[in-house]
Amino acid sequence: GFFCIKVNLSHNGTRPDDPLNFSDLEAFANDTFSHQLNDLKAVLDFIEQTPDIPLNEMDVANISLIGHSRGGSLVLLKGAQDARVTKIITWSAVADLLAGYTPEEIAAWKETGVKTISNTRTKQQMPIYYSYYEDLMNHPIRLNVLQAASRLDKPLLVIHGDKDETIPISDAYSIHQHAADSKLIRIEGANHTFGSAHPWNEETLPPHLKATVEATVMFLKEK
Repeated sequence: GFFCIKVNLSHNGTRPDDPLNFSDLEAFANDTFSHQLNDLKAVLDFIEQTPDIPLNEMDVANISLIGHSRGGSLVLLKGAQDARVTKIITWSAVADLLAGYTPEEIAAWKETGVKTISNTRTKQQMPIYYSYYEDLMNHPIRLNVLQAASRLDKPLLVIHGDKDETIPISDAYSIHQHAADSKLIRIEGANHTFGSAHPWNEETLPPHLKATVEATVMFLKEK
């Protein structure tokens, strides 16, 4: 088996006493990729430095990161920057974090200081402050996913559904083409969440997610 740590990022909009709902929209609005990278650094530092973790059950010299959607972009960025990370797996990752914003949208975002996105599950309007965009603009190398992929000196697994309605599979091909030691797995018929939803109350995984997990496990077991 694997020793796994699931991370709730500090600005993801949930609270420790309410981890399943977006009840802290102010934190969500203040989120940036720099915050998220700092969060992952804190987790890696914790793994290295905390005596409470059973080291007999965990190999601290063999740390893999897995992320979905923008989380996939995040773990790729972090893996390119941190030698402690030995493998990276992205599910439905974004290749260009600045893509999709028109000049008109950016101008309005800057003028008002905030833009909103709709959460299709909760029906909430999720605020994002302009500082998110400024962070990307102020760190054109550190937060460039494709440049990070081109610098990778470790194995990368890129998994993407060919029916992804949110992030086109062309993003997966771009990441794969930029990373020398990478493998691309295309999940036929899979959407952005690989057929899953939250909450998931079934006892078995949906077929597309099951295939994704199985491919991930095989990659993690490779020497």
